[in-house]
Amino acid sequence: MLRKNNSIVKYSLVKDISQKLGLSEKVNHEIIKNLIKEISFELKKNKKIVFKNFCTLVVLNKKARIGRNPKTLEEHNISARKSIKIKISDKYNKKLNI
Repeated sequence: MLRKNNSIVKYSLVKDISQKLGLSEKVNHEIIKNLIKEISFELKKNKKIVFKNFCTLVVLNKKARIGRNPKTLEEHNISARKSIKIKISDKYNKKLNI
């Protein structure tokens, strides 16, 4: 299921779930696509999603700032933007670190 750089792509996830559940890849692809769309919609609306015993997703509003190119030390303005912070639950984090 993992690629060369140890990341999972959506297709690999769909294929693995299809094999485990016995559903078609097309159905699982639609489920994952709709799940991602719903998570995006809820983050825009509520700014926070809690998956109990797994993680919490929170939208952060980052302020505009001045950044520097480390090689040339040239300064650039970095615009204000939104970002997503993921906090893994303590219960799940303990399972990962065993």
